[in-house]
Amino acid sequence: IQEAVYRMMGFPMTKSSVKVKYLATCHPHMRDGLLKGNIEELDEKESVFHNSPHTYYENRPLYTDTSCNTDYNPVELEKDFWEKLPLSDFWSWYEIIYDNGRNEHKLKGAHKLLNNKGYIKRRNKQAVLRYYLPYENNEEYCRALLILFHPFRNEMNEICLLYTSDA
Repeated sequence: IQEAVYRMMGFPMTKSSVKVKYLATCHPHMRDGLLKGNIEELDEKESVFHNSPHTYYENRPLYTDTSCNTDYNPVELEKDFWEKLPLSDFWSWYEIIYDNGRNEHKLKGAHKLLNNKGYIKRRNKQAVLRYYLPYENNEEYCRALLILFHPFRNEMNEICLLYTSDA
């Protein structure tokens, strides 16, 4: 009877608490971008695309600000935590907060990103990360692994130039 009621009412039969996130590993010039809806209102220097996970990652904090009396996760307090954090861990452990500081209760325990890119907040459970590794091309495969597991602050200068100079 319960299953019949759920099906008739259109309720979901299963629900998952696990979030799945996708992360592009292709070259930055080959990535798709999501266009902003207000292109006519943008300044000349503003990007017409929304920020990508890679942009948020490059603008992660330099250190954990302990002056704001917030209880952060103990791993965030370790020395050089933000410099050693790879993109894969960043994207699976952190959520972007898009309200730009309007709701103070949402920002409790959040970290401010550099260059006014917003805020991030650590998840309670790590999200499942999906990505594609191009096995056909050895250079692209190695670059994709570097993007996922090697910390960087500027992908074009540190990753793209690194794998092209060694080729």
